[in-house]
Amino acid sequence: MVRLIRFLVWCYAAKASGLRLESSGGNIPTHKPFHAPTHRKPVIWAHVSKAGGTTMCNLAQLNKEKLDGPAIRHTLRNCNINDTAVGPYNRTSRMHTCQEYKNYFQKTGLTYVQIEHAFTESDICDGFHYGVMLRDPFDMALSAINFAQGKNNFTKQIECLKDGVPCGDTITWKRMDNFHIRSLLSYEEHNLEPGRVTDDHAEKVIARLERTFAVVTILEEMHNNTKDILQTALGWVVPSHSQENVSPHRHTFTPEQESFIRHNIRHDTKVYNYFKSKLPQQRGLARQLD
Repeated sequence: MVRLIRFLVWCYAAKASGLRLESSGGNIPTHKPFHAPTHRKPVIWAHVSKAGGTTMCNLAQLNKEKLDGPAIRHTLRNCNINDTAVGPYNRTSRMHTCQEYKNYFQKTGLTYVQIEHAFTESDICDGFHYGVMLRDPFDMALSAINFAQGKNNFTKQIECLKDGVPCGDTITWKRMDNFHIRSLLSYEEHNLEPGRVTDDHAEKVIARLERTFAVVTILEEMHNNTKDILQTALGWVVPSHSQENVSPHRHTFTPEQESFIRHNIRHDTKVYNYFKSKLPQQRGLARQLD
């Protein structure tokens, strides 16, 4: 029922923005915007898990981007690139080359994809625009324990983090241990043991985003700065109430757990606060991407 109500609100907001909804022949709607996206170069979006990936995928579909991954199979879950179709790929020994990326995009005509695994240096090539959405790291940690409710004992995972060892599933503890940094560097850094992410890693992420990413958005600013940045940089129509996968938190941290988590994610918080403090014009609002 909650999902139905949320979907109806989203449809109302889209119509209020002047968009026409039409059926795709199944249960998933397609949408016609005022105009096609204005960017010519394809956009590769670094999808930090639990940081607005579903919202961005839905907006890309709304704005008629040509997409890869499950989105074209009408799941509305993500727009992640089909790594195995790009070329031979192994997360530990074989990354894609820039020529493979260029060949794949030329062959498919894709205009927007998301990369949800570790965003390595080999994923950055000439001829593409890069973007990312950051989320308050503590809210991400809180979302993580609620997303995995019933599957993990997060209290035990926190105790394991204090001891510097992973336990439980392979992803929830990372979301309580500087997940932005893990997602935006190499696989080696993504898989660092608990407590091994440092300030140097935070500086590396800041430098990479400053050097390479044309668009850096903030999930918590979805209804103001982020909306304006996406409309200006990508030429997207962004209806009100666009944020997806918003769920109430049934689980919370104790004050002691919160204090530990906030200290543990301090390097992620440094990255988040650095970009949140920048003017929107310095994060993508200043120009329309070519």
